Amino acid sequence: MEGNGEVTIYNGNYSEYRISLEAEKTKETKPSKKVEVENSPAPVVKKLSYKEQKELDDSESQIAQLENKISELTSSLLFIESTDYIQIQEVTKKIEHIQSELDKVTERWLELSEKINLK
Repeated sequence: MEGNGEVTIYNGNYSEYRISLEAEKTKETKPSKKVEVENSPAPVVKKLSYKEQKELDDSESQIAQLENKISELTSSLLFIESTDYIQIQEVTKKIEHIQSELDKVTERWLELSEKINLK
């Protein structure tokens, strides 16, 4: 029974009820500590534009294609006769060109990925 004539139903025995009353009293008597919150600006959520999102999606497939081309050309080097220097040189130039293109696409992909992760 509460002090104002109201009955409160408590699930548990009398000992548990007394413990919960003591816990409530100690909560009330403790001075509340004020927690100071730093006034830091809310993180700016950057979203990619439609064009950038499309570029990000396309670059992932483009990276895979370029890597496949490089591996195909590298494996084709194994089948070229070692005396055919001209063909070896042509394939090597193609590999270097594709590798530089892959580096550019990968760098742009990283820029866009970092832009998303700066949330």
